[in-house]
Amino acid sequence: MRPPPLPLLVYLLGAPGVGKSTLMRRLTARCERRPVAGVSVPHELLIKTMPALGPNTVGAEIGRTRTSFSGTDATAMNIHPRAMAWIMGVPYGLVLAEGARLGTVQFLGAAQFAGYRLRVFHLVAAPAVIADRRAGRPGSQNPSWVAGATTRAARTAEAVGATRLDASQPPGVLADQVRYLVPELETLR
Repeated sequence: MRPPPLPLLVYLLGAPGVGKSTLMRRLTARCERRPVAGVSVPHELLIKTMPALGPNTVGAEIGRTRTSFSGTDATAMNIHPRAMAWIMGVPYGLVLAEGARLGTVQFLGAAQFAGYRLRVFHLVAAPAVIADRRAGRPGSQNPSWVAGATTRAARTAEAVGATRLDASQPPGVLADQVRYLVPELETLR
């Protein structure tokens, strides 16, 4: 008898505007989302309806889905300690997350310490591609903050051995690459 698989955390890192939220929406597009209320870490259940089985929770995504700045960036600025304690409790067998707020060595290390297998992806694209994407967003972001966030994402990606993906590709192509590298994500289809 084989032991059950270890829980899995899939995290998307990258510069602001590189396409993390877009890729996450593509990966979870066929799931119904149910926000979980009254918890220390905002997250949404990912539900798939299976023939003859009905609705089944296949995982969770940390944060909230919003028009702009989704994922972990939709959580409180002080979420880090609560999120580390939450992930240590291994709340789900599959957890997805994207964004800068929890894209840290500390949070990812806590998940690994709790027994999660980590699959971290660092999305990269040419600065002109990213600038064009950010230009289409409402509001503006301070260029110094963008540069700092880009550097932090790259440093975290390097520290945790993230897989680098060319985010200038269409979102469907990127999603297929991530599913190929993480076969467990087929449950989201």
